[in-house]
Amino acid sequence: MIPVATSDEQLLFLFREASGLRAELDAHLSAAAYDGLPPHGPFVLGAMAFRGGTPTDLKRVLGITDRQAGEIVDALVRHGYLDLRVDPADRRRIGIELTDRGRGVALSLWDFLRTARWRRFPFRPDDIVISTPAKSGTTWMQMMCVLLILRTTDLPAPMPQLSPWLDDMACSGEEVFAALAGQPHRRVIKTHTPLGDIGLPPEVTRIVVGRHPLDTALSLYHQSLNVEPPGGGTGPGEARPAQEQLSPRAWLARWIEDDSPARGSRPHCGA
Repeated sequence: MIPVATSDEQLLFLFREASGLRAELDAHLSAAAYDGLPPHGPFVLGAMAFRGGTPTDLKRVLGITDRQAGEIVDALVRHGYLDLRVDPADRRRIGIELTDRGRGVALSLWDFLRTARWRRFPFRPDDIVISTPAKSGTTWMQMMCVLLILRTTDLPAPMPQLSPWLDDMACSGEEVFAALAGQPHRRVIKTHTPLGDIGLPPEVTRIVVGRHPLDTALSLYHQSLNVEPPGGGTGPGEARPAQEQLSPRAWLARWIEDDSPARGSRPHCGA
């Protein structure tokens, strides 16, 4: 079973995986023209974007002092990754917000860590990898594959355990790897990462599922009414407007007109 992590544990997973690949990560971010990042800077931005964390929350996880946290924030502000905003209701209070450049680092960090985890994973020749965009039939396809492999409808465990999401960065990579290593049957592995970014061995079976974008959008709309992610956002640093104020038709019309780049899904361990 893959344990569901607490918020602090999720931040530690990010930090540990990023720390073990520091040289590669620095080169990856430098190639994308993200310069001037202080030590722990990418991790701070990633945690703020995807977990709703703040530098104050991160001091406990990173084990750093108030002075070190202040130096990190100052450097991130100086290089355009964070912005300081005065609270109009209380001008003595100053808030910290991600800039577009800061969100770009968070997305780049997330993509790097996901693909790095795939590079480390020990495949078996008969593995099956299911790659779908979110809300495009992932669980449906997982269920069909698992039923065909196990030949019973009396499944021994919930689907997230039978078919783990390998690059869910809210879960420890070691725990996910161990859970998959313990499966004696043919393995079914879930991802929302495009297969072109993974580099699978040629003998691994690939299954890709697509869905009409309008159907996907309405599924996202209904999911957003039922699930309130931590921090109230739908993506890195993005506050979600109250969906209850919009009808499905109005929400869909706004979604169609939105030309902003798609942003990575917030991770939920075991989802």
